[in-house]
This record gives sequence, structure tokens and C-alpha cells, in this order.
Amino acid sequence: MSEDKENETSLTPEQRLDIIENKVGKNRIILWSVALFLVILISASITALLIFSFSGQTAPASEYSDATTHTLEGQAELLEQYDIRLAELSSMLKVYDLRIQNNANSTIQKILIEQEQAKQSFMETVRASIYDLAHMVPGSRSWLELYSEQLDTAAANSQQRIEQLKLLNSTESVGENDPFFEEEF
Repeated sequence: MSEDKENETSLTPEQRLDIIENKVGKNRIILWSVALFLVILISASITALLIFSFSGQTAPASEYSDATTHTLEGQAELLEQYDIRLAELSSMLKVYDLRIQNNANSTIQKILIEQEQAKQSFMETVRASIYDLAHMVPGSRSWLELYSEQLDTAAANSQQRIEQLKLLNSTESVGENDPFFEEEF
């Protein structure tokens, strides 16, 4: 015991610091190893749980024995059950179609179309006021020409956006000249 005290006192502070740093480095490696092991264990557990929970679900055809499916009566019974299931799925499909038609996207689409139409109406009002102003103020014809071109461009872009909004309910794809993706609206 006295030798340990002598060794400790004979070590310089740099040597003590090196010993402590070596221990910290080893501890860090051990902690990373434990963390990696825990991550692997958790992911394996989750995977096993998912496989276990989904393994209980079987297809409807697997409920029947081979002897039943090979007989004519078994085939008729299967056909009746498939018809019942088809009717259930068809009714569910109708419900989903109604939900799709009445969802918020169509409402938002209608609002956006109304906004674009309001913008076009506003631009027509601006066009009329510029025309009237050009006739009232001498030398302002250049305003009419300059702003008419800009209003024509904005109205054309607005009309394209309306057309693209109307295409959202159809199965057509959006073209490359989509006004939603232009730099200017």
C-alpha cells in the first residue's frame, strides 16, 4: 500500500492526465458499444413485433381446406363469399368516392378559381381606369400602352392558372408551362 502511494506521488501531473484520458477513451468505446448493441436490440425487437402482429392476418382463400376448394360445391360456396365481399368493397368504394369529391381540396380549388377570377375582374377595372386616365391627362398615352401590355400578361397568366386549377380534378398531367411554377404571378 505504501508503494502505491509512492507511485502516485512520483507521477507528474501530465502522466496522471494521460492515465485519466486513456480511461476516458476506453469508457467512451464501451459506451458506444453498449449504445450500438441497444439500437440493434431495439430494432430487432420492433421487427419481430411487426412480423408477429402481421403474421396473424391471412388471406380469405386460405381459410378453406383443399378438399372444399376442389369440389364443385366448395367452388360455388367460395364464389358466393367472393360476391358478398365484392359487394362490401363496392359500397366502401362509393363512400370513398363521395369523400374524395367532398374533401377540402375541391373547396380550396374553388376558392383559388374565384380568387383568380376576382384578380381578372380587378385587372379589367384597372385597364378601364388607365384608359380613362389616358384620355383625361394629356401626354399619358404611353401609360396606356405600357400598362396594357403588363395587364395583358398578368391576365393571360391568371387564365392559365384557372385552367391548371380546373385540370386538378381531371386525370391530365400538368404541363411544363404551369403558371404555378413561374417566377411571376
